[in-house]
Amino acid sequence: MTERVKKYSKAPLPFVGQKRNFLKDFAHILDSNISNDGEGWTIVDAFGGSGLLANNAKYLKPKATVIYNDYDNYVERLQHINDTEKLRVLLLDIVDKYQYVKKQKISEQCKQEILTAIENFSGYKDYLTIGSWLAFSGKIVKTFDDLAKINLYYRIVDCELNAESYLTNIHITKQDFKKLLAEYKYKEKTLFILDPPYLCTEQRFYKQDNYFNVVDFAELINLTRPPFIFFSATKSEFISYINFIMKNKSPNYESFINAQIIRKNSVINKDVFYQDNILYKFA
Repeated sequence: MTERVKKYSKAPLPFVGQKRNFLKDFAHILDSNISNDGEGWTIVDAFGGSGLLANNAKYLKPKATVIYNDYDNYVERLQHINDTEKLRVLLLDIVDKYQYVKKQKISEQCKQEILTAIENFSGYKDYLTIGSWLAFSGKIVKTFDDLAKINLYYRIVDCELNAESYLTNIHITKQDFKKLLAEYKYKEKTLFILDPPYLCTEQRFYKQDNYFNVVDFAELINLTRPPFIFFSATKSEFISYINFIMKNKSPNYESFINAQIIRKNSVINKDVFYQDNILYKFA
């Protein structure tokens, strides 16, 4: 019997912009437009990110072929989740000695113990995850030096890290999104899931700094055709751009005629919030 992918409400390891708040809407869109468990369909997650959308697409439509483009090397982090779990337990033991409460600032003495433990840890070091445990919300940690330079806070998660059946029976690829979309652009019953990094925003959270620029965005718009589910935010001015190409009948504007939109407010922290959007079209 083929193992079925497990449903996840969030990715097993931290990832900025993993679309947790849109999973119910995502499920509704798929169930309203793709029947028979997705048999005969191909679903291409061109900007795979954490894989959360691809994973849920496979869970919802188990007979569909789901392609996850691991553009941010998330699979590498998943492959070492056991080491990351060992480090989590090690760091938790250190901070527990100081009886901190969650989000409390860590003393310099405790910080040095933590840094020494990390430096001496012989396993894989996932600094994006480590940063989510120890840095103030919104801080970027990608290296040991990044961590050493900042104040630390107790934000280590209590639950065991686990990626059981995550991305099971999903085709994992790693290639330029333009090549991937061009390959499937004219294939019938092929859904594009498009969740690119937002333009005009901080992209250092992603594996490849500044890899998605204005030219890439323009090429993405030209490659987009229904059926698609396109994620965006007001801070990227995506909707304004779509309205512009519709008004001026710019190349490929027809692909966005009568597309439907779902809007939802998202919060990063108490000072940073914005509106997320899903723009989708099947017919």
